Formats: sequence, structure tokens, C-alpha cells
Amino acid sequence: MSEPSHLPPPPFPPAAPPTPKPRRGVPLVFGLVAGVLVGAGGIGLTWWLTTPSDGGGADADARAACEIADRTSTVDVREDSAANLHRWGAVVSLAAAAAEPGEKYDSLYEALNKPLLIFRQQYDTDSPEYAEAMQAAREACAAL
Repeated sequence: MSEPSHLPPPPFPPAAPPTPKPRRGVPLVFGLVAGVLVGAGGIGLTWWLTTPSDGGGADADARAACEIADRTSTVDVREDSAANLHRWGAVVSLAAAAAEPGEKYDSLYEALNKPLLIFRQQYDTDSPEYAEAMQAAREACAAL
């Protein structure tokens, strides 16, 4: 049976079945992840190849702490300057950094930290206890 001719044509042509969209997101994400991993690997490899492997960091920190200690006569704070206190704080920080990787510089750290502890407790650099601690700190540096 044929359709009657008196009916108007449909207002819209029949819709084509939907076509699946290409999946661009998944390959893009994999590409980005691969790029980040390769880049991080290259940076890590460069860092590993250029870093000294002889533990030079701790040795250098210990030497630097003793160099600053040698040119800092006291931990005392003067009216016009707290530079010596700040320098000795740096000495103790460097000695702590040197002692961090292992036990090699633990005694150096303890010897350099003691004058600062005594000064913080007593706020006096004239006591025999402070003089002994400074002497022990200088001897610990001389032993390097």
C-alpha cells in the first residue's frame, strides 16, 4: 500500500545513527604521563651523575662549621651586634647537618653545640664551664 499523497513530507529528514566520537583523551593522557616520566628520569639521571658520591656534603659541612668557629671568638652578644651569636648558630647548624648522615660527626656537633647551650642557659661567657666548652669545641675542630 502506498502512502497517501495528501500528507506533507516530514519536517526534518530522518536522523542518521550517531557515530562514535574519536577518543583523543586517552592517548593524550598517556602521552603527557610518558613525557613527565621521561623528563623526570632525565633530570634524576643528570642529578645522580653530577653529585659527588664520596659523602662530600657532610665533610664540607664539618669543614665550613669549623672555619666559621675559628673566626668567631665568642658567642657573646654585644650592645651593637649579635653577629657572633648568629655565626655560632650557623656553626651549630652546619655541624648538625654534618652529623645527620651518620655518626662520624656526632662528637663534633656535640662539642660545637655545648658553648651555645651554656650561653643560652646562663647568658654568661665568663664562666669556667663556658671556657671549657669553647676549648673543647676548638679541639674538636683541630682534630678534623
